[in-house]
Amino acid sequence: MLTGTAGDGKTYTARKVLELLGGGTTGLGEQTAFDDPETGRRVVFIKDLSEVSASDKASLVPRMIKSFTSPNPAELFVLCVNDGHLLRSWEDHLGGSTAGQEILIAFRELLRDDKDTPLEGYSFRLFNMSRTSHASTIDAIIDQICNHPRWVDCGTGCKAGEGGRCPIQVNREVLLRTGDASMRSRLRALIEISAADERHLSIRQIIILVVNALLGDAKNLYATPLLNCSRAAQRAADSEYAFTDPYNNVFGENHPPFRRSQNTAFSALNDFAIGFETNNFFDDVLMDAKFAEVDHPQYGSAGYAEVRANYLENPPEHISELRKILTAQRRRLFFEWPEAEGMRASKAHGSFRSTVTAIISSTSSSPKTSATPKSSARRARG
Repeated sequence: MLTGTAGDGKTYTARKVLELLGGGTTGLGEQTAFDDPETGRRVVFIKDLSEVSASDKASLVPRMIKSFTSPNPAELFVLCVNDGHLLRSWEDHLGGSTAGQEILIAFRELLRDDKDTPLEGYSFRLFNMSRTSHASTIDAIIDQICNHPRWVDCGTGCKAGEGGRCPIQVNREVLLRTGDASMRSRLRALIEISAADERHLSIRQIIILVVNALLGDAKNLYATPLLNCSRAAQRAADSEYAFTDPYNNVFGENHPPFRRSQNTAFSALNDFAIGFETNNFFDDVLMDAKFAEVDHPQYGSAGYAEVRANYLENPPEHISELRKILTAQRRRLFFEWPEAEGMRASKAHGSFRSTVTAIISSTSSSPKTSATPKSSARRARG
């Protein structure tokens, strides 16, 4: 049994099982029966128990009870269902079966204890896919999207693409980077922390984050939140990379606030308030624009040089605009700033002391940059 919330991949997993068994030529229907030629047993795939009629459930549940309590069942099941609907449907269609009641108790215990294998005597396993953090799959998702074979067709005859200025291609390069100081690494960490805090992100929601980082366009929030080729070429021609910033759009900045707040993925990431925290060291770095090793040709210092100059000329008039820029740049540094040597060592050796030391020293372990008292004073006045 595969349980979990929408988007966890229950149907996809069931379909892959059917394909690996040698079936699946006609797809996965509401109920798909497959006779395994190797074992002679019938495998019944149920795409979504909530879509099965009450009369069909009344016949299915007794068959599953028989299968689950037999050491060598002739009929097997691959069942996709929300855990709440599983418990409710099972209880409603037990038909007074004592064995069925005991299985229901086993379901509840497995879901409560985050286990998948019941006590000896039952022939089933229950996988709650919502209990698994999908952080480990983010690399696979990014690689599947960004290394798709059809990318070779992108940019042919496109001036922006051939000149390395296409925001879609630029964002693709950001996503393809690996290592500690990369979007995929830091995004993986955020997803892991969210899962630990009971904010489970499904595979579907992680795909939403990746797609918005790749194709996000914040120029027309209410109309076209994603880039296509023509819009990408226009943004490149007008140097409007502030609208296509992946470090901003992964948080849903290319969507209206109400839509962003209602989306589980964006809501979970925005709970970290990344970009809104202030730090003298990093804000001075941004104001001085001296961070060559973590700069970016489109999304770094060049993208806010004019705003920075305007602010330095007239702080009161341009402070609001500067704050938006600093938020975006802090987010970029969150994804790109290298980890301190002590932090890397702590990962390798698991030392609590070295981890604490690395956190304390991280703001001083910087790549060839310095903040000046003058810039601190400017920012204080602002």
